[in-house]
Amino acid sequence: MIVVTHCVESGARKRSEKAERKRSESGAKAERKRSESGARADIKIFGGKHQLQFGLMSDLCADVILGRRLLSRYSEVTLCYGGSDPPLRIPCETQLVLGVAAAKLKPPGIFQFLAPYCKPVAANSRRYSQEDSDFIKSEIHRVLDASVIEPANYYPWSAQVLAVNQTGGKKRLCVNHSVAINRFTYRDAYPLPRIYEIVSKIAQDAFSFSIDLNSVYHQVPRIPEERPMTAFEADGKLFQYCRLPFGVANGTFTVTSMILTVTDRCY
Repeated sequence: MIVVTHCVESGARKRSEKAERKRSESGAKAERKRSESGARADIKIFGGKHQLQFGLMSDLCADVILGRRLLSRYSEVTLCYGGSDPPLRIPCETQLVLGVAAAKLKPPGIFQFLAPYCKPVAANSRRYSQEDSDFIKSEIHRVLDASVIEPANYYPWSAQVLAVNQTGGKKRLCVNHSVAINRFTYRDAYPLPRIYEIVSKIAQDAFSFSIDLNSVYHQVPRIPEERPMTAFEADGKLFQYCRLPFGVANGTFTVTSMILTVTDRCY
């Protein structure tokens, strides 16, 4: 009887421990799920009341971290530090899209290998709606102020400019180089990084970092001799790129090689 009783008690204890462990695992799983999915609550921040969705994270450097979803509701967010210098104003992302400087690297040549039958092409002008015309005009002024493009004199090259509709109702300024210089450019054979190799390498590292490049093409300077080949017509005038334009052949390979050049210097 003692042995049997002992066995019964031991089995009950094991079942109890298993049930407790299951409840603990279930609670931890539910907690992780709540943390990942977030919760909604009314939060009062500096006198303003907001209904926000928030998530729970561990090992943070602060009690609360305010994200862009909240901050983007305001026209401006002022952080007072009490310093002696004048206020520093950082515009929102829509104003900073092309507010980038040229990288301090040797400008690469992307039109070094052209077909022997290469000849200048001037694409026909397009007609635009009033909405597209206003958008193109505003974008041209913006990239012109950012020194991404510059006015061009008479050149035999001229590509078409397009106002492309994007998801969400936004528009994007594009230059159709496929009707001009791209027709005569031999494609670069520079090898692009393989995603699975990058992931495998990162998995073996203890530390890693990422670089968020804003309008990376427009950070790559152009050599003066190749600028006329990127000329395009817009707003009744002719412009040419001082930086690497989007949509040009071999642009991806040029950016990749420059990024690897910069990262190789870090090792």
